[in-house]
Amino acid sequence: MSFNNTTVAQGANMTQMQPIPIFDIVMEPSWLVIVRLSVESLIALAGIIGNFVVCFAITKHRTLNTAPTNMYIRNVAVGDLATLLVAFPLGIIREHFTYWPLGEFACRYLFPLSDIFFGVSVWSITAIAVDRHRIFAADIPRLALRSMTTPRIACASIWLASFLAISLPLVLVYEYQEPPGEKPTCYPVWPNANLPLIYSIAMSLFTYVIPLSLILVTYCTIKRKLCKSESFHLEMAENSTSGSFRNSQMCLVKTRSKRFNKIMTPVVVVFAISILPLSIFRVVPLFYLNDPYS
Repeated sequence: MSFNNTTVAQGANMTQMQPIPIFDIVMEPSWLVIVRLSVESLIALAGIIGNFVVCFAITKHRTLNTAPTNMYIRNVAVGDLATLLVAFPLGIIREHFTYWPLGEFACRYLFPLSDIFFGVSVWSITAIAVDRHRIFAADIPRLALRSMTTPRIACASIWLASFLAISLPLVLVYEYQEPPGEKPTCYPVWPNANLPLIYSIAMSLFTYVIPLSLILVTYCTIKRKLCKSESFHLEMAENSTSGSFRNSQMCLVKTRSKRFNKIMTPVVVVFAISILPLSIFRVVPLFYLNDPYS
């Protein structure tokens, strides 16, 4: 999950800061804040334990560590684990403090860099779908499973691309201000008033539209090939005079279809539903801020 408040622009020029837009703030009751933070902390704790177990299991067991798909799964777990350990606490601090209490280094570097983990998780999930398609499309699937070079390069590329596309622009614009006699603040200072909207739209494309499109393409391609394969096996079973061969072919078709639906369908549905709200709320507020009649 992304916690950086990148949709708020605090200035149209790097040398002349404009005032922050003023909104009516609705204060939550203390009991509601306590309940919400408790629930969020429990969810975060469960996520930390679960992702740590995944990382430990894949790293510890040699058979799991040599499977390319498991390398992508571990990359997802590392991204989620870093999000819960770094981005989540920073997001809580950002939400509940009207000033920035962590100093200049955390403002200019640690806070902007925390968004990289979200990109890593999203694109690692996409890589899993692409890898499933690669293995299924191979002439000899078992040989496709042996290569570890491709997933290593892919995981490194995902981290690098997430840094360049997500975190680097934020590192360049985040400013730490500590006026005399006032509490310090930490906000992005964009050199142009249109850049926040451009950045948010680009992030929605990079973290939702493009990954979801790739996942859907791989899903539909595998599904189509699987249907052709099922038709072929069913035709062989119908033309066979052996009852045992017919039953084995029917069992094979059902097993492959069930396994595919069990693995890929939840990936597509959960990804599409869980990331959509973040993509919407990343962009919509900027259209509201840029509306001269609002």
